[in-house]
Amino acid sequence: MTTTVPPAADSRQPVPGQSLSLVLDAEITTDSDTGLPMLVASTSHNQHDIREITPAQLRAKTAELRAQLDAFDALADRYEFAALVAEHGFTVQELDTSLLGEDLRRKFLANLYDFADGRTILAVPAGQDTAERLRVTRMLVAHLERGEQSA
Repeated sequence: MTTTVPPAADSRQPVPGQSLSLVLDAEITTDSDTGLPMLVASTSHNQHDIREITPAQLRAKTAELRAQLDAFDALADRYEFAALVAEHGFTVQELDTSLLGEDLRRKFLANLYDFADGRTILAVPAGQDTAERLRVTRMLVAHLERGEQSA
């Protein structure tokens, strides 16, 4: 079974207005009362929550935010995949790989199918990771472009 994925319905496609924000400001400053150095941090754009923290707290916050950076990569991947699909006029269809034989199921990453009416279908496994989908599509496009250049 295959499913044609309309760009707006696919959660891996960029949604206009979708945004991410990540703020962490930290600095060593001088306490105006004691004259001693202090470590302060804020996670607000306007620093309304700035407060003194320990190095361990700063490291913990850094680790938490580092994990959130994956969402930024995923957003870039969704945008780039949609742009690549649009640039080449592909129609994306997700394939239920459980219908494939065991050997092919593990190996199927994506394929392009050209039709006589000019459509090009990019068939991809349903639920494929966006980064993997983008990587494989880039490879297919590079192969396609090399073929066009040598023709």
